[in-house]
Amino acid sequence: MKKKGILIWFEMDKRIEFLQPFIDMSDKIDFVHLFFRTKEERQIQLSPFEVIYWFDYRSPYQLLKKHKPDFIIGATEGLLYISLIAAAKEKNIPYYGLQHGFTTENLATLFRKIKRQSLFSISLLKKHFYTTRFYFGSLKLRNAGFLFQYINLFILFYSRFAEDAIGKNRYKWVKPDYYICFSEISCVHYKKLYDLNDSEIKFIGIPSLDDFFREISLLKPDTGIEKYFILIDTCFIDYHKPISQAQIQRCYQTLVTYCRQNDAKLYIKLHPRNYMSPGLIDDDSISFIRNIEMAALAKLIINSKGCFGFYSTLTMPIAFIRPTIQIKFDDIVEPALAANNITPVLDFYTFQVSDIQFHPFDDIHTELKTRFLFATDGNSTERLKEILLN
Repeated sequence: MKKKGILIWFEMDKRIEFLQPFIDMSDKIDFVHLFFRTKEERQIQLSPFEVIYWFDYRSPYQLLKKHKPDFIIGATEGLLYISLIAAAKEKNIPYYGLQHGFTTENLATLFRKIKRQSLFSISLLKKHFYTTRFYFGSLKLRNAGFLFQYINLFILFYSRFAEDAIGKNRYKWVKPDYYICFSEISCVHYKKLYDLNDSEIKFIGIPSLDDFFREISLLKPDTGIEKYFILIDTCFIDYHKPISQAQIQRCYQTLVTYCRQNDAKLYIKLHPRNYMSPGLIDDDSISFIRNIEMAALAKLIINSKGCFGFYSTLTMPIAFIRPTIQIKFDDIVEPALAANNITPVLDFYTFQVSDIQFHPFDDIHTELKTRFLFATDGNSTERLKEILLN
């Protein structure tokens, strides 16, 4: 008999790789997909699972009674998620937090700070009535002693960045039972945020890159193709200070100049949120990559002369595959890669062509690679599946 799980996970346009691991384990697990608050909020239709909506339920207990999950897995940093974590604890249903991307230790500096109306305005209370009802619906009479904590966290969520609100007090009822992370280095943010001990963290590798790793293991560089470098792009939309299109184009153009001096082209793997950006440079020396499948991406990486990467989940494994240079903006960078002489670092705002110097590449960083990636055998989904089944 199949197990049943509630999947609290992303359904993002052109990002099927986030759902693919769960699709691949559907032979053993029936998932119910929970992400959007209402049916009207859902604008895309990628999920193959039964999709339910937060605001169709008055409380987390009503949701659990309806669907009777054996476990819950997914996102954790939100009021609705937290209320389900609390209710699952009451019902002895394990809740597995799941990492979806590499997360900087200084995550709070990445995004714009929350600026909301007064929490007690009539319009805001009306707008968030369903969230408020659902959130406080997880508080049982026998846990009435937590009422002050519930109110305090609720107010913090409407005045702070979500991780700031959670980390300020670290209430035990907010913490998932386990956190499933990519690796030792990638888990630092979650370990600190929830004050997790080692037994509460499980490492599996990066499930969304299983196909990428399997393909890479079969490939060798093809010396007969055109010479090119590749940039793993990022999206600045949510960054805490404005980044202008002129600054982005300066970065692109400096990389293009370097590539031309080395008789090479520049391939830019765009972040999905930049696919329709109106400010992309029209230059024959640049090829913009959109909607690329993992197998094709693996070939693109392995045949490149080197890679430039902003902080991203994809940049981490590439640093162990091809010569790589990180491009940091402010303090957003992976310091361990730089400290171990794996990647030089360029400053996004100021770097010049003369600053671009790749380190000689070798594949001797086995211990550090394990700490960063845990495993690159393409079996992360199988490890995740075993955790959920057992």
